[in-house]
Amino acid sequence: SSGINAEWPLRPGNEIRSIKKAKRSAGDNVCLQEVKRSEEYEDIEKRSIKTLVVERCAGEDGSTTPCRRIKRSEIDVPVLKTREVVEMVANCCAGWSKDSNGKCLVPECDGGCVNDGECKSPGECLCKEGFEGARYQRKKRAAG
Repeated sequence: SSGINAEWPLRPGNEIRSIKKAKRSAGDNVCLQEVKRSEEYEDIEKRSIKTLVVERCAGEDGSTTPCRRIKRSEIDVPVLKTREVVEMVANCCAGWSKDSNGKCLVPECDGGCVNDGECKSPGECLCKEGFEGARYQRKKRAAG
């Protein structure tokens, strides 16, 4: 699920102020979650290169002849690398989901509430009169 808009990712030392801002914008049922992701970045590495150089070399008799030598040097080469980044992201706490305004105010009941029951808080259904069971799936038996 996507994070809530409020200064995310959190910066170290800024968590308390940011979570308060997230709760103001998304309701009280906001929790921080550590999210790891890979990120590509460009770095510079030194690479050793060899170059064949042809020069004029003086012979013993004073003449010049072509001669070859290897020249070693270093160059900077841009390299694409990957690193793991850890961010703190604000999401609805377990048992809560966002309403149409993006606030974490909708409780979730596993399997839902049946027979027109209503989910009042995470995992707790409020039933209509005449029904019973964890999700109010059974009609109450008449006393007698």
